[in-house]
Amino acid sequence: MNFTYEYSFNKNERDSYMFALDRLDDIGAYGVLPDGYQSVLDPSNSYTSSTYTNSHSLSPFFIWIKDFDKSRFSIFTMPRFTIEHNHLDYCRENRSYIVKRTSFLFSHSSYNGLLSYDFSKSDDGSNHYGNTLSYELNLNTSTPELLHLVDVVNDADPLNISVGNPDLRNAFTQKHGLKWFHRPAGKPFNNTIDLSYELISDALVRGYVYDTSTGARRNRTYNISGNNTFRARDFFNLEFGSQKQFTIASSTDFSLANNTDMIGINSEEPQKYAVRNSTLGEDLILTCRIGKQKISARGPYPTVTPRRSAPVSPLSTPNTTNTESTAHSHFLPDSAYRQTSTSTNVSAMG
Repeated sequence: MNFTYEYSFNKNERDSYMFALDRLDDIGAYGVLPDGYQSVLDPSNSYTSSTYTNSHSLSPFFIWIKDFDKSRFSIFTMPRFTIEHNHLDYCRENRSYIVKRTSFLFSHSSYNGLLSYDFSKSDDGSNHYGNTLSYELNLNTSTPELLHLVDVVNDADPLNISVGNPDLRNAFTQKHGLKWFHRPAGKPFNNTIDLSYELISDALVRGYVYDTSTGARRNRTYNISGNNTFRARDFFNLEFGSQKQFTIASSTDFSLANNTDMIGINSEEPQKYAVRNSTLGEDLILTCRIGKQKISARGPYPTVTPRRSAPVSPLSTPNTTNTESTAHSHFLPDSAYRQTSTSTNVSAMG
């Protein structure tokens, strides 16, 4: 086991100034700042900000491998623990706002963590395993933008008004993945089944209230739970023919996603708005090799079924089905010249 420590410091300064040129007696030519424009500074729509971030990160590294007679078990993990201190100095309309925040962050990606079990080892003395079962874990903590925590109203754009929310919490995302890879020795096929589930707690979403009489939106960041996605995929590949000149590859993909938002129409506060999408797709490719000639045919067939549920009037959500078939031919002579021809047919129903 090893440990890695990192420290980082970041400083970011921003400023924005708006001038009410209509208050001047002479605004001059269009596109040129007139003399005396600084005297008509609009403090209610101008601001300066300074952001300071200090972070301390510790990443333990652990790997363990155990060989058995016909199998192997391995663990590889490298999580990241971070303590982050944020400080924001925000000044608007001659008033200062200070936001201080300390967060404990945790992250773990599938690239830095894997639990796997290889079994069905070949008897020919090679290090080939016919099956691999693996578990992957992704974890991540997201912090809100500090500016969204400032309890002020920014109406510099009267059609897109921003409102702060000092009660925002960190969002936490977790994704679990289970995969089975089947590749028997001496067989012309392999198959992979990939299952995953992602869940976001206290997701940071930019909700709004829409005023139909003025066309203005009042935007604010909210914490909301209910975002999750389940996905199942299967990949199959088979070679056949007397010289293995034919290959068929199949990719089947199913997903079920629940997405939530905060939307309001002519109301004081937005309400939870949910969208549920289910998709089913099949991608089939048939390839034939004859000498240096390669001919392939492909036919993807995705289907999307959205469903919306909300306290406001939902939009029309018809089911959508798309089909596409493609044929390719490649001629690869001895020279570097390559000739390709393609034929595609697309149809859609909604």
